[in-house]
Amino acid sequence: MNGGRIGDVKDVQVTIALGILPFVPRLKDASLVGGALLDLGIYGTSYAVNLFGVPDRIEATGEMKYGVDVDEEITFHYDSGPTVRIVISIVKSKGEMITINGTKGMIKVPGFHGGGKAMLIPGRGRRVVFHGNGGYDNEFDLVAREMRAGCTESAYVTPQMTLDNLKVLDECRRLLGIRYPFEAAVDT
Repeated sequence: MNGGRIGDVKDVQVTIALGILPFVPRLKDASLVGGALLDLGIYGTSYAVNLFGVPDRIEATGEMKYGVDVDEEITFHYDSGPTVRIVISIVKSKGEMITINGTKGMIKVPGFHGGGKAMLIPGRGRRVVFHGNGGYDNEFDLVAREMRAGCTESAYVTPQMTLDNLKVLDECRRLLGIRYPFEAAVDT
């Protein structure tokens, strides 16, 4: 995949480890779909899927506690693209960062799910910093524009992108052995 100013994208590191479990008790409750993957992990997995598509192969390991997933590492493998490593945790505080490494430079996006800032760090030339307005304002503004325009589907997050992300999350859940209490009723 050609990354322009950073060259071909080699690998991507995504970390969203916020140690929020003590402050958000519902995350311990499997009947409320608690755990790390669906609460925090969706930010990193969807970022990767939206950039590179559904991976050709997924590896996932993790730790269960309180009956939910609390800490995991997921790797997306693309046959003709980068390797994406995603670290997710609701018990460890390592922060939130995406680093996209290319053959000629990198892009770093701290606090990526809030959209506050991105840094282009070319191998040669000047570092460029882009600033967003942070928070969820970007998403709210986009939805408002699309609704005012009469859109019934988002052109930015298409229904297919949503289905692709759900497919990837389901495979991660399968690999990690994550099942919620209400799923037993659905299986019968």
